[in-house]
Amino acid sequence: MFPNWISFFFDLRGPSTAYNTACSTGLVCLEAAERHLRMGVIDNAVVGGCNFTYRPSTSRLFMSMNFLGSTGCRAFDVSGRSSSSSSNNNSSSSGSSSTVVVVVVVVVVVDHNFFTNVSLHLITFTFSRLCSVGDGFVRAEVASVILLKKAATAKRMYGTLVGSMLNNDGFQTNGILYPNSLAQEQLMADIYPSLKVDPKDLKFFECHGTGTQAGDPNETRAICNAVCKHRKEPLLIGSVKTNLGHGETAS
Repeated sequence: MFPNWISFFFDLRGPSTAYNTACSTGLVCLEAAERHLRMGVIDNAVVGGCNFTYRPSTSRLFMSMNFLGSTGCRAFDVSGRSSSSSSNNNSSSSGSSSTVVVVVVVVVVVDHNFFTNVSLHLITFTFSRLCSVGDGFVRAEVASVILLKKAATAKRMYGTLVGSMLNNDGFQTNGILYPNSLAQEQLMADIYPSLKVDPKDLKFFECHGTGTQAGDPNETRAICNAVCKHRKEPLLIGSVKTNLGHGETAS
């Protein structure tokens, strides 16, 4: 009923629907809105995602499943990159020291040429080592909303949505929550040709990047296989979760 309350308050007459597909919820909403716009069903779309952490039981469940990081969300981080320095506090009679910890956002360069002659076994080992320190994410409370309009009627444009596409992991023995690298790779392999976009033209790839030892290696492996095969320049990747935490359904 939440979307319907918004439609009621603002007197919006188009489709008003809620989705829940876990971490992909926000993008599933975006895909549905784009599809309705292209079909001519609607002229504008308000797409929103929200996540509130007011239920301790959910956090306890995530802790029991080892989803939450003990030192913050460090996407793609092999060394737990944080720099610390100590300085003596001269004004303190006890002579105690204060420690300043600076958290650094890590951007990893994925260069397919480095992996060209490496076996699949070694690729798996490399990506596992890449994320060996990241031990989970930090939950974040998020409410994000964007307005989609057709370019011809837009008064102000901050970006262009070229296209979107969905697929599903299907059945896998590791369970429904375990990421499927092959499914992610297949989705990227399908969408770029359909939009006539050459992956070699990509300059930056914003990842899901939760800082988990299951998620990050599978995602980076899929990116490497799907979009880095014929690149001459490295592809920069990153994840905003290192700064903001994991918005879960709004991520």
